Amino acid sequence: MGVTKNSAFCLCSGNYCSDKKPAAVNWIEGRGKSVVCEAVIKEEVVKKVLKTDVASLVELNMLKNLTGSAVAGALGGFNAHAANIVSAIYIATGQDPAQNVESSQCITMMEAINDGKDLHISVSMPSIEVLQPLIDPYIFSIKIYRTLVCLAIPIVFVFIL
Repeated sequence: MGVTKNSAFCLCSGNYCSDKKPAAVNWIEGRGKSVVCEAVIKEEVVKKVLKTDVASLVELNMLKNLTGSAVAGALGGFNAHAANIVSAIYIATGQDPAQNVESSQCITMMEAINDGKDLHISVSMPSIEVLQPLIDPYIFSIKIYRTLVCLAIPIVFVFIL
């Protein structure tokens, strides 16, 4: 409890909130909104647009995003630079860009499906913090999620290739 000349105040935080720092509790319990984006990319698109094959992308994701991040001791960083995307969205929408620390915790998964022809990719983000805006928060959060869905999957490929 603290006291100033005209007011009294009390700080009630044991820092368990993990504000602006990556923490296992955010993976377990979530913080803010949890988002999962997934897509199936046809073999033709992988070959023509990405100039590779499905098996190579799956192996690359396993070696770089999963194994490499684990060896580095990453906490919530099993992804291809989600922090860049989250920061850009936060700045563009007036969010606190420092919240990107916990909001960028993410895991990118890839698997071959349809007899190895097509690529299934998913990005799970358990703790995206969204500011309560002065406008309707439901409409605001829908815009954030639409932006994430539209940007996250294509940009993942830019960083892993």
